[in-house]
Amino acid sequence: MTEHEYSLPRSRGFHLRRRLRRLVARCAARMSPRAAPPGQLGILTYHRIVPPVLAGDRPSWAVTPARLSQQLSALRTYGYRPLPLTEACRAHRRREPLAARAFVVTFDDGYENNYLHAVPVLQRWDTPATLFVATGYLDTCVPFPFDDWPAAQTRQAPPDYWRPLTRDQCHGLQTTGLFELGSHTHSHRNFLQRAEEFRADLACSFAVLRDEFGVESPSFSYPFGAIDPDLDGVVRHSGASCALTSFERCVASDDDPFAWGRFNVEYDDDGATLTAKLDGRYSALCNKVRRWLVFGTASRRPAAGSPSLPSTVRTSQRERAGTSCTREISARLCGLGASDDDHIR
Repeated sequence: MTEHEYSLPRSRGFHLRRRLRRLVARCAARMSPRAAPPGQLGILTYHRIVPPVLAGDRPSWAVTPARLSQQLSALRTYGYRPLPLTEACRAHRRREPLAARAFVVTFDDGYENNYLHAVPVLQRWDTPATLFVATGYLDTCVPFPFDDWPAAQTRQAPPDYWRPLTRDQCHGLQTTGLFELGSHTHSHRNFLQRAEEFRADLACSFAVLRDEFGVESPSFSYPFGAIDPDLDGVVRHSGASCALTSFERCVASDDDPFAWGRFNVEYDDDGATLTAKLDGRYSALCNKVRRWLVFGTASRRPAAGSPSLPSTVRTSQRERAGTSCTREISARLCGLGASDDDHIR
């Protein structure tokens, strides 16, 4: 195995795109709330749940316990109700309607801090969750090879900020009655264009979940969100109940259960930005910004025969807010220099 197997190549715009997504989320939160279509489901994804770092770089993909509590409390205030992923999969399979404003909480990778710091918060807010475990690292005392936080790889951070779960802790999560275990493969490698290796690795992960934790037909999430047609075919024939990608979009009632989207949750998210993600405002504004970036500037005009933006603009409050947000994004983009891309973790 080589080091690149535990990561995906990142373009120079990776860090900039993450900053843009945060900005879009804040802009979408200022738009008028919308009623989600019947049966729509939003899935949220967390990784690390750790206390604030007093010095050095903030951990990547991290939310503090206090922030997690604030986020779940706010979603309750806005009328959202958590749902176990297995229940959502079952309802989808039986074509049963979901409750309005339903959402699912998931955790990726299998950090020990999920057991130490997330469990008390989820118990407080009675929130079920699915933890997608990279089963090959259970009971190990070294950082995940795919952990992109430098302080983890150099062991400069406390162990509970980067250490993988133990088997005993996984059993403890199951006994809470709130956590379900899912598969995040066995080794969490980049399997693009390596379907046979992926098939064997996935089978190993499913065997651990079945033999040691009694999990049959587990749900699955793709490492790095990396998916291609061959990997998709392997998952569909693996016995998995559903598969989650990294595409940031809500799940519609007629969506393919092996290509469900979800939203990454960051420390910057609050109740307003999360509801914008869950009710579709965030995705709609992302699409609008993409069209604007391609066709909307004076220096980039569509070629002959290419689709263009509508010539008329509706004057509803939502559309006016969206136009204002797009202008703000434009201004912020102009203020970001190329040097910002040089600090990609």
